[in-house]
Amino acid sequence: MKALAPGDLIIMPAADRLARDPIDLVVLAREMQQAGAALRSLAEPYIDTAGDFA
Repeated sequence: MKALAPGDLIIMPAADRLARDPIDLVVLAREMQQAGAALRSLAEPYIDTAGDFA
């Protein structure tokens, strides 16, 4: 997490490869967002914090 920089994109194969449970995933995604990085899952297309939803 310390190495994350604004604009980084973390691509995970599936949510269970990064987090143990949904709460853990939310906490990690929030920490990545605060670092300016985005998160994307290959197995769950609805997990994508890099998309432009505006």
